[in-house]
Parts: sequence; structure tokens; C-alpha cells
Amino acid sequence: MQNELEFKESQLTAMTAQMFQKNELMQELKSKLDEDKNISIDSPVSKIINRGQNQDKEWSDFNAHFESVNKNFYTRLKQSYPDISPNDLKICALIKLNLSIKEMAGILNISPDSVKTARYRLRKKCNSIQKIT
Repeated sequence: MQNELEFKESQLTAMTAQMFQKNELMQELKSKLDEDKNISIDSPVSKIINRGQNQDKEWSDFNAHFESVNKNFYTRLKQSYPDISPNDLKICALIKLNLSIKEMAGILNISPDSVKTARYRLRKKCNSIQKIT
């Protein structure tokens, strides 16, 4: 049982690292394309990069692995904080994995400042809910 849990945790870590690396590569490609004035934003290459940054499938796979390691994590959060948004749940999962702000930004494909803001708003939202109840 313990070996299975460790295996799932290592899979989750590997998946998170892979998402981070892919998004960083896509961001680097996009910035190189932006530098090249001969390529328009509507070019096929730009569209492929934007499609590559779409994370819906990756997040559903990530959530399945995350839930197998952390049983009922999302359910408990939703019960404690019914107004929590899907983006807040993503932030909570990444916080649970002890990822740095830079790693979270890379995975979510947002700036580190946006991660800081999201974490601040999440803390504020959770504290205000606790004060109400």
C-alpha cells in the first residue's frame, strides 16, 4: 500500500514537472515568434502554440492522479468553501504539492505576480468564509 502511494506521488510529481516544462517551452517559442516581425499572430505556427498551451486535457489527467494520491481533497475543499472556484482549486492543488510560485506560474501559464495575486485572493476568500461560519 505504501509503495503504491509513493509510486502515485512520483507519477504526480513527474506529471507536474512535464506540464511545467511544456508550458515553458511553449512560452519561449511564442516569445521567439513575437520577436520575428515576419510571422503574424494568426500564422499556423502561432495557432499550434496556442493550442499547445490549452491545458484542459492535462488538468483532467492531473486531477485524476492528484485525487488518487490525495483522497477527497477537492470534495473536502468544496464542502468547507462552497464558493471556491475551479481556478482556486488548481491553486490549492499546486500549493498542496509545495510548488514554488515560479513553478505554479509555469504550470498555469501565467506570470508569477498573477500567482501571488491568486494566492492572496484565495487566502482572503478562505478567511472571510471562516469568519462567517
